[in-house]
Amino acid sequence: MADERDGTHETSPDDYDPRWFVPPLIGTVLALITGPVVFLYLGLGLVGLEICSTSCGRSTAIWYFAVFWALAALVTAVGVWLGPHSRGWRGFRTGGVVAMETMAVMAIVLVFAT
Repeated sequence: MADERDGTHETSPDDYDPRWFVPPLIGTVLALITGPVVFLYLGLGLVGLEICSTSCGRSTAIWYFAVFWALAALVTAVGVWLGPHSRGWRGFRTGGVVAMETMAVMAIVLVFAT
């Protein structure tokens, strides 16, 4: 077992990560760039869909999927910020940011698919 006095003490994966905020910060900055685009187009599109009644079944479903992906990205962002700040969770935070941005891109793709 290593001695703490000589500076070679072992660290466990549950130690506090001093840079825990880097992946969520990157994801938040990217979300601040893509988020308004998604919600602007979603809002404008939903206003346009209110004009047609039952004849817009497929496009309405696509809009609901786009709203779902955008809201899922927001929930993931909150989870990434509020998650544990230990080194062992760094991969999950990074994966959460990747998932969050993927969901935002899916929402944008679905917005332009209609």
